Amino acid sequence: MAKKKKQSAAARTGGAIPMSPARFMREKARTLPVGKCYIMRDWQKKADVVAVVTRRRGSGNIVMCSFLVDTCCMGIKDLDLSVNMTPEQWEEKLAELQEFFGLEEVGYAVVHNFLLTALDFAEEGGIEPPEPWEIAQYILDDDTDDIPMIDFRFGVEGKHVLYPTSYAVTPDMIRKMRDNLGTDFVNLAGDEHTKGITTWLDEEEARHPHEPYIDPGDFPEPPPTDIIAHPDIIEKLSKIDELPPEELTEQIDEIIVHDSDSLMSDFNIALLNEIALTRYENEEMNFRPLLFNIIFAAIEHATDQLAPAMEQLLLMDDDFYDYHFGTVPAELLPTLLARVFADAPERLEAIICRKGLVEIARVCAMSGLALIPQVNPDRRESIRNFFVRLLEEAPEKVKNLDALDAHSAGFLLCELLDFGCDEELHRLGMRLFELDLIDRGIIDPGSFRVGLRCENQLKTRQALLGSLEVE
Repeated sequence: MAKKKKQSAAARTGGAIPMSPARFMREKARTLPVGKCYIMRDWQKKADVVAVVTRRRGSGNIVMCSFLVDTCCMGIKDLDLSVNMTPEQWEEKLAELQEFFGLEEVGYAVVHNFLLTALDFAEEGGIEPPEPWEIAQYILDDDTDDIPMIDFRFGVEGKHVLYPTSYAVTPDMIRKMRDNLGTDFVNLAGDEHTKGITTWLDEEEARHPHEPYIDPGDFPEPPPTDIIAHPDIIEKLSKIDELPPEELTEQIDEIIVHDSDSLMSDFNIALLNEIALTRYENEEMNFRPLLFNIIFAAIEHATDQLAPAMEQLLLMDDDFYDYHFGTVPAELLPTLLARVFADAPERLEAIICRKGLVEIARVCAMSGLALIPQVNPDRRESIRNFFVRLLEEAPEKVKNLDALDAHSAGFLLCELLDFGCDEELHRLGMRLFELDLIDRGIIDPGSFRVGLRCENQLKTRQALLGSLEVE
């Protein structure tokens, strides 16, 4: 019997052999007409700048590459290349870039010179562009006399400056800069980069003691489970080892529409019983998924009916959290807590002020409190005043490990960035850095300033930014 011959790639595709993105960029990209190009508005006042180059394919689709450029030292730090976007995809991408980075349209020569100057400046310090540049570079034309030259000045008075948010900095990069520049560069990035980020994070955590856990003692006997109104739902949730399947989620949603109070009451009773059952003996138990599944199922519909169970849950130890949640409590609990305590944030504030919580519980409680204004805007002012009082008392609390330590205080400042700070909260937060009462591996003062949209990240920042010009 004769064997069938295999078709060639050309035959299978009607004569055209599909190109890989890399081959397409090398062989075809520069033959396409240049499309619109963009750069961030007021880029001269920024250290990290986004620039975008596009080309238009014959089909009307778009080749696009966006570049993240450090104008102070590192040149092109990152890039995002797409070789065949539909016009609709490109419009959506452009809208996203506009929203986050405030782009303005410029001529191709501006972006061409900007990117090549960034490469040259970084190369002076021995810094190479990211690996994808090997392919992405073909979105730019060859650098010939046909392209008008535009003079860009990078760095601070010509010097390379590593600043605190240069998180791509590594010890090897600093060694290369010393080999190429000697001492003629400025390193504001700090020990976390000269030592290596992992070593520095470990050292930073080790020099700040952790608040010890305090067992809260006995809880009241939980309500009997035989008063649960929807035992079938609880039974199903107790047997699912992963997230509730879609059909069970739909069943829960249907019950909530007609009888939300009774289902939330059932969830509270079941949670209180699970807490009592797994509080101390969890190391010897097979995993019981009920508590996790109830929290997942209730997260979008939670009411204050769950408050008693949440108050107990926040007093549990690390073993309890590891048993029920693994690494995900911070992703689930804050949203649930915000809904449960939306009308009574003072109950959550009381837990935050309680001595002896484990770190994950305190952080989730603070995060949940910061989210409450999204659920109940009327409570924003009272919560803001609570955060002011907490920051005023924080120096003594951290020193005495009294309901706060340097690690949870760092997470508190992170939450304030999302909550929205005013000058008073900013001043109180910066005082903790000045007193060295913050684990800077969680948040550093430069990031705190930047997050609060302050004008400068460091006192040297104004000179740094003011020296970036385009002629």
